[in-house]
Amino acid sequence: MRLSGPAGEGLLLIRGGRVVHAAYGELPAVDAAYLLVTEEAVDFKVEADVDIPGQTVNFSAQELLMEAMRRFDEGVLKRPKTIAATMGTGISSRREPPRPRAHEARKSPEAQALRRAMGHFLFAEPETPISTMRRRSTMLWALPLGVAVVVGLVFAGLRTGTFSSISHREVVRLSDLGAPRDALPILLFGGPAIAPADADSSVHPTVFYRIRIDREGNVHPQRPREAREGLAPFEAAASEALKAYHFAPAVREGVPVPIEINWPVDFIRRREASPTPLPVDEDFFTDPLLDKKPTLIQGEPPESPLPASPRRPKIDCRILIDEQGNVAEVSIETPRPGYELYEKAVLDTLRTYRFEPGRREGQIVPTWMSLTVEFR
Repeated sequence: MRLSGPAGEGLLLIRGGRVVHAAYGELPAVDAAYLLVTEEAVDFKVEADVDIPGQTVNFSAQELLMEAMRRFDEGVLKRPKTIAATMGTGISSRREPPRPRAHEARKSPEAQALRRAMGHFLFAEPETPISTMRRRSTMLWALPLGVAVVVGLVFAGLRTGTFSSISHREVVRLSDLGAPRDALPILLFGGPAIAPADADSSVHPTVFYRIRIDREGNVHPQRPREAREGLAPFEAAASEALKAYHFAPAVREGVPVPIEINWPVDFIRRREASPTPLPVDEDFFTDPLLDKKPTLIQGEPPESPLPASPRRPKIDCRILIDEQGNVAEVSIETPRPGYELYEKAVLDTLRTYRFEPGRREGQIVPTWMSLTVEFR
C-alpha cells in the first residue's frame, strides 16, 4: 500500500493480512505504521503479489488500529523531522527490511522485486480495472474492521463509565432511582453512636441526619434534618459516628452515583468499667462438675439478606458473653470478600441473642466462645 501524505511518501507492506513493514519520512518502522493509519488527507494505492524480502514490524490490522488510535488520543504520535529528499526510495537507508544473506544479495529476485515496487511508487502506470477491484475489496475489508474497533472502544468506555453523562456525576435523589439498572445504597458497616457522657441517661433520642454517599460509598454528613433544642451534643456524636459508615454506593444506569438521603442514628450508653473478672475462653471449662459453658436461651438463625439467592454460607464468629448472658462483643473470625451482606446480617442477629452465662469453678464469668452461624 503506497501512500502520499503531508510528510511525503509512505509505504505499508502487508503479508498474510499482517503489516510487516512501514516507512514514512525518517520515522522508525513502528512509528511510521502508527502515523500512516491516522494521517489525514492521504492518497493511497494498493498493489498485490509483491515480493517482500523481510519484515521490520508484525501487526494485525486490529492491533495496529487500536494502538494508533490510543497514541493519537494521547497526542504521542511521532512525526518525521524531514521529508525524504531522494524520491523513489520510500524506505530510509537506516530502516530497510532485512536483506537476503546470499552473496549476491543485491541481485537476488527479492531485492529486484523490492526495487521494482519502489520504482512503481513514483512512476505508477494508469490504474487498471483489476487494481481498482483490488483497492475496493481492500476498502470493503477495512471498513467493517474499523467499525468493529470503534464499537468495541465505545462499549469499553460505557462499561468503565468513561462516557458517563454529567447526571452520573451529580448528586441524585432516591426518587431518581427506579430503572432496572438502578440500585439503592446498602449499608455495609456502621452502628449506633455513643451517647455523650454528660447527657441525661433518661434521654434516648434518634437523630435524623442528611448525609451524602459518594461514588465510593463513603459518607459525608451534611446537617441534621431538623435541629432540636438540647440535642446539639447528640447531633455532634451522630455526625462523628456517620463518618465511619460505609455503603455499597447507589447505581444509576449501571454507573455508581453520589446520592443524598436522610439516615436515622440511634444511641447507646458507653459501658462503665466494673470490677468483673477477665473473660475466660471456653476451652478452659474443663471441670464437668464446677464448670459450665454458656448455653443459648433466646435467638433464631438469621434470614438471608438475599432471599432469591441460593447461597446460604456458614459464618464463623467470635462472641463475648457477659455475666448477664448478653452478647457484649461479636466479630467475624475470617471475613471473606463478597460476603459483606451476609456477615453484617450475622453480626446484627448475634447482638440480639441471650445466653445462660458461663460458670467456672461455680462462679459466673464472662466467656469468649466460637460460634458457627447458618442462615434460614
